[in-house]
Amino acid sequence: MIKRKADVKEFIYGFCLHAKWDGKKFYFVINLPEVTITLMQYTEGYFTIHRISELLCDIYEIPISEGEITNLIWKYRKYINQSTRVTVS
Repeated sequence: MIKRKADVKEFIYGFCLHAKWDGKKFYFVINLPEVTITLMQYTEGYFTIHRISELLCDIYEIPISEGEITNLIWKYRKYINQSTRVTVS
């Protein structure tokens, strides 16, 4: 559960514990009211993001820096916490 900024770092370092594996990368889906965001981490360690909504769909995965992913996870921690509770139970 992400309650503090330090928890965001732990989530990133333990990403594979919360994400699913598709044979190529780990991925974690965040379902927001207006958009679905998928965070992906490849075995080389880098992260990408993909967004889809009724009005927007990224054509390709977009590389995301550690600072950007930290901000994104903090901003949407409510939805991430909901997703991780469902995944664990």
